[in-house]
Amino acid sequence: MRKMLSQVVPFLLLAAMPLTSFAAVTDLFKLDGTKNEVKFINREVFMRQVDNEWQVIDPRQTLDQGDVLVTLFTATTLSTGAELTNSGWLPGDSNGYLLGYAAQTVQDVSLLQVAGKGFSFIAIDLGNVDVDPFGVLNSGEQVAVFNSSTEWVVNGADLSVADSVQQSLANAVLWEKFMDGEGGSANFAQTSGVVTDNGSVFVSAQYGLTTAGESGLTFVPTDWLNTGAKTDVAGRANADLNDDFGSISPWMFDSQDPLVFAAVPEPATLAMWGGFLAIGAVVALRRRQK
Repeated sequence: MRKMLSQVVPFLLLAAMPLTSFAAVTDLFKLDGTKNEVKFINREVFMRQVDNEWQVIDPRQTLDQGDVLVTLFTATTLSTGAELTNSGWLPGDSNGYLLGYAAQTVQDVSLLQVAGKGFSFIAIDLGNVDVDPFGVLNSGEQVAVFNSSTEWVVNGADLSVADSVQQSLANAVLWEKFMDGEGGSANFAQTSGVVTDNGSVFVSAQYGLTTAGESGLTFVPTDWLNTGAKTDVAGRANADLNDDFGSISPWMFDSQDPLVFAAVPEPATLAMWGGFLAIGAVVALRRRQK
């Protein structure tokens, strides 16, 4: 893990990269206010800063406020429109890959005994990151989504979490960022872990977040999670221990989840196109008059 701090600066540069102008997965999103659903698979670890060095920790043994859940994810399918029609996109085709990175700070940990069930229930409240171990996110952010021409790298001999993040995002171009906003219960991230007698862990999480405006889209707030509160984007995740952890993978957990949202071009963009159309109409009228 000693490589990690030396690899922060490249990520700070990566996070500031402009939006892509080439064919990308995000070009396939429906921008008519109907639903987009992206399904992801994820790799996750909890990390703690000890003597200015970020270390992987086992939440079955220890978990405190200020620890950080780091997640790397890649999209597998994209469905769009009111009927959620499969877009036909496949990872690695001409639109490339859709990758993501998240860092969420543990804000509270509660241990609840489940009567008569033989296990303890751990409720973990997650919030915007204060210090991202790898510098991809700024303070106050949680998630970044990228278009990329290359796939993620999560397995390999002697691969560290830092190596995995750096190599996965080496060709990534930022699309959008997400965070907790001022909407109270409409903006949150919560993970619930179940620890059984044999020490295994199953995680179930849900989140509703606000967008940062990097994509230039206007997101349509919707009660995606049926909680009575609207949010820009939302999702649910189910996770378990990663069978490859400790052998060929540095990631302790693997999970899968959908992310859902609806968006339209921002008003400024629509106004710009309206101006172009008006100019075109004037030019066409003058030509007809001549």
